[in-house]
Amino acid sequence: MGLRTLVVEDQLMFQELLVGMLRSQTSLGDVATAGTAAEGIAACASLRPDLLIWTLRCRMRRDSPWPRP
Repeated sequence: MGLRTLVVEDQLMFQELLVGMLRSQTSLGDVATAGTAAEGIAACASLRPDLLIWTLRCRMRRDSPWPRP
């Protein structure tokens, strides 16, 4: 079984590019995605990925319950 991977990227074009590259690697298993920081936090808690790729500029939405940096 491969690595559980999570990509957190708010720009859809870059998210699709990263996911496409990761899915082309046979050593990697499932690749999940999240489009916001809040979704990324929730996905980390539920999926417990082995590999996390997170865009540093992925911002929290104003209505998010999570603190802003």
